[in-house]
Amino acid sequence: MKKLLLFLLLLTSTITKAQIGGGYDFALNFGGAGSTINEMRYDANGNLFFTATIWGKCIFAGTQLNPGGYGTQALNEVIYGKISPDGTQTLLKRNIGSLHGRFDADGNLYAILSVGFPTAPVDYGNGIINNTNGVKLLKISNTGVAQWMKNIDTGSDVLSGESGKAAATITGMQITPDGNIFAVIAANNPSRNPPNAQFTYPNRIIKFNPSGDELWHTDVFSYSLYQISVPRIFVDDAGQVTFGLYNNDNKLYYNGEAIASQMSNYLSSAYSIVISLNADGSKKSAFADTKSSTAIVVFEGLNPINGNLYLNYSFSGNVKPTEAPFKDVVPIVQGGSTYAATGIMGLNSAGQYLDFKTAVDYKPNYEDIFRYGSNFVSIANKSANSVYEQGNYLFNDAKNYSVIEFLDQDFNFVKAFKVPESSIAALFQNKVAFGGAFKGNLTFGTTTLTQSFNDTDFQTLYPSYASLKADIFIAVADTNSIVTPAPANWLGVDNNWNNTANWSTGLVPDVSTIVKFNANTAQIVSSPKNSTV
Repeated sequence: MKKLLLFLLLLTSTITKAQIGGGYDFALNFGGAGSTINEMRYDANGNLFFTATIWGKCIFAGTQLNPGGYGTQALNEVIYGKISPDGTQTLLKRNIGSLHGRFDADGNLYAILSVGFPTAPVDYGNGIINNTNGVKLLKISNTGVAQWMKNIDTGSDVLSGESGKAAATITGMQITPDGNIFAVIAANNPSRNPPNAQFTYPNRIIKFNPSGDELWHTDVFSYSLYQISVPRIFVDDAGQVTFGLYNNDNKLYYNGEAIASQMSNYLSSAYSIVISLNADGSKKSAFADTKSSTAIVVFEGLNPINGNLYLNYSFSGNVKPTEAPFKDVVPIVQGGSTYAATGIMGLNSAGQYLDFKTAVDYKPNYEDIFRYGSNFVSIANKSANSVYEQGNYLFNDAKNYSVIEFLDQDFNFVKAFKVPESSIAALFQNKVAFGGAFKGNLTFGTTTLTQSFNDTDFQTLYPSYASLKADIFIAVADTNSIVTPAPANWLGVDNNWNNTANWSTGLVPDVSTIVKFNANTAQIVSSPKNSTV
């Protein structure tokens, strides 16, 4: 029998540059009212680049920032910053105007700007000014210099300079190791020249070269407004793209035909299909259990190294799945003739069945996986008083928290690290950075980060936004400090829990100890009420 007591990692951080213990190099916070970290990445020299959204005032790199407001409406801006390995802060660019940006391996920022209505010109310097509507791709170097801005054709009638139209929605963006840029954009306006008069609203998947020039695009058209959603990583290193369509109706058009006949159907109300493209943008394959009328197939994630796909597959019916790769799933038999299967199906890049993970199997957060070389982390966000358990790691907290999960190149679990509630993470050698928004205080070892309340008049100026008032934090930890805790084995000298002779460690366990009871050990003791079984 195995019994686990709650294992808690001590969190540490600081606003200084010194090593502060507990496995942390440093931590910092810099104000803002409804702030968060949007994107984060290390370069090869260990510089940490990030973009963050701020509402209200904040101070970063010694610079006072204030997006201001419009009447009683608080405004926000996106800043581009750098933190060097010794903790030095550098503000590279402010007022970027986009939440949709990614960094290349050198920390250069590529941001997609989408404007549907007239707006004041934004001067990025170096002669680059955004003063027209439409969708643009902007590059800012890792020294904060704007290098170019290029128009993006979304396939709709919103052209550069045309006003009074709904802004396009950017639903996916990724930069592959070769520097190519991929984007998924919902135009939100009809096309002037749709391929079919019934299908007029385009979702466009676009590939750009590192200079921002389009290499190819492909379109999914819908009968009404529709947005494709993709996970953070939807392109593998070979340049193959995968996206999923999941809709309450089947009025979609792709690759020269209405695709209703290809889509699986769940209780006649939701339709789904997963489509993969070759590196040149041509259609490679499509996955939908069309003969199982009650199946759902949803694209969850992709491994960029080997191209493996992960599909959220749910099936219930009187006939087993008959189409590959779904026929290879072994359903759970319920009620004799009724079959059911729910879990994550793994496919290789050729679409061949690999495995099927059910609720009891470990499954990382496939939608938000962050990469550095062949290493990966994902963030599991946990609600207050919920328990995270994987391997020998067991976490809990009285407030919302996050767990950074370390994965190998096949997305297998390696180890975990409990942190304050976070939205983003990045890896560099043995360093992991993470960040997000917080309210109140965060204690990291010898230092406590306190919400700055820099914008003291925020609640007066923008009372309807008062609930947004938060602070940004970024922390950097040393992954070598993350170790699997050694268990305390029950030896069974007598049945007294508090007798140190009963424990292999020579100590009575507390809430930071994992306890193991072997089934054949004599005098098994009952655990205290504060233990977790």
